[in-house]
Amino acid sequence: SHEHSHENDHDHHHHSHDTDISSVSVSFEGSFDLDKINDWMGYFLMQRGEEIYRMKGILSIKDWEEKFIFQGVHMQFEGVAGKDWAKGETRTSKIVFIGKNLDREAIEEDLKECLC
Repeated sequence: SHEHSHENDHDHHHHSHDTDISSVSVSFEGSFDLDKINDWMGYFLMQRGEEIYRMKGILSIKDWEEKFIFQGVHMQFEGVAGKDWAKGETRTSKIVFIGKNLDREAIEEDLKECLC
């Protein structure tokens, strides 16, 4: 029988605000200290891993000729060396975070501390 097919359609509209997923992208000129950025990522994910769905980025690391390419999902992240920065290319690091309750300004401030 078909009478009941629409009963459940109403459940989709009850979003509470804290389930809103956003993406935050930040970019920086200059190079990161690998130890500092590693420590921060570990700490950030330990604290916020439940709320961070994905992170990805390309970083300029001090003393590296290569781009540092990383991605993270929930509690784990990995980084690999990518292509070299081209001659004359501005070494701009870019990171995208996808998750909930993201505070772009706080993330930017923390990451600035990891720059050399």
